[in-house]
Amino acid sequence: MLGDVFVARAQDDNNEVYSRQDFCVADFVPDAEWVQLARLHNEAIVPAGSNAGSNAEWSQLLNNNKTTATTTTTATTAKQLSKFEDDLEKWVQTKLVEFDGDETARKKHEKKHGSRQGFEASLRAKVKAKLDLAKV
Repeated sequence: MLGDVFVARAQDDNNEVYSRQDFCVADFVPDAEWVQLARLHNEAIVPAGSNAGSNAEWSQLLNNNKTTATTTTTATTAKQLSKFEDDLEKWVQTKLVEFDGDETARKKHEKKHGSRQGFEASLRAKVKAKLDLAKV
């Protein structure tokens, strides 16, 4: 990121639900779950070998309208989508291993999801949402 940045977390269903959520400094770290998901998503939609990481390319993406964003997303190849699916499955498995082996993480996830099955269902729902976005 270059320059000033405003980061916020919100729940929004693009209909009636909208609320700001707490966003702690601890959530703004490179290994945070949402950062990892965003990285995986971006890797899936940016064509391999492109210069999408360059400042000029990012400026173009940010300044163009939805048509450009749709074109970029449409450029996702079957191979990229397959890699994205594989990466997401590895992420799910990593989270489940963490659940099984880390008592603190397990208690946190059980409090939120009720059980390992509930936690896995939540992870799978996130994966489905990310894959749906990548397929648009």
